[in-house]
Amino acid sequence: PAAALRARYCFNFPGSADHVVELVKPFGLTKEKSLLDLGCGLGGGTRAIAKEFGTWVEGMEQSPALARAGMEMSEKAGLGKKATVTAYDPAKVYFTPRRYDAAFARMVLWQLADKKRLLGEIDKGLKSQGQLTFTDYVIKPGAAGTAGLSAWLKAEHCANMPCGLTDVSKMLEELKI
Repeated sequence: PAAALRARYCFNFPGSADHVVELVKPFGLTKEKSLLDLGCGLGGGTRAIAKEFGTWVEGMEQSPALARAGMEMSEKAGLGKKATVTAYDPAKVYFTPRRYDAAFARMVLWQLADKKRLLGEIDKGLKSQGQLTFTDYVIKPGAAGTAGLSAWLKAEHCANMPCGLTDVSKMLEELKI
């Protein structure tokens, strides 16, 4: 069964192939469409999406080591062209305008100083009717500076703060996303 095959995909963060497939299902992906998968880790979701929908998926991961391992896994799975995994720097990446039908980003904004720049780049890379789904950490009003949040960010070796939902909404509105 398809669920048993998807269980073989490799993930280095919580979730499963079924979960990723469910998250991108509203995009209406087909073999003629392309998807940008930011924060793909080892590319388990990248491969699951390519396999499930026949979609061309470009996975991008911050860690060069994870990206190399993920690309090797894509090649071993026979998906070396359909589900690529490459390293990128989210603070410096630029996307080819109007290249992707959809973008899926997991946990890539919270640790960036300039979150709006990356959102703008993602938007630039989407085709005119392109769609974006992202998951990320946001903080509730008044949580900035609390002991718990400070301890977590220190443990993550992160100098930047996740922003609030209002801030994310404002950035999306300003970018007309």
